[in-house]
Amino acid sequence: MKKLIVQYFRAYEERLVSLVEQEMAEGEFPTVDPVATVIALEGLYEGILLLWAFDPTHVDLSRQIQAAVRLLVEGLRESEVNKSRG
Repeated sequence: MKKLIVQYFRAYEERLVSLVEQEMAEGEFPTVDPVATVIALEGLYEGILLLWAFDPTHVDLSRQIQAAVRLLVEGLRESEVNKSRG
């Protein structure tokens, strides 16, 4: 079972890493470690899912995931803007 879950996450990570690399190539994201960035995103997502599973009346799953992704992406983009100013 663990092997299947690891395979699932690795395949998911590969697709997201490609997306982060594409965004870096297009200048939308600064040069970052794409694997570390994707793992951070997965951690946000999995953490929100865990909180929702324990208290779904308190956690609006869709809203929280959108907020987490927005914060990460905007943070990456802001990092690039600040880098170009410096």
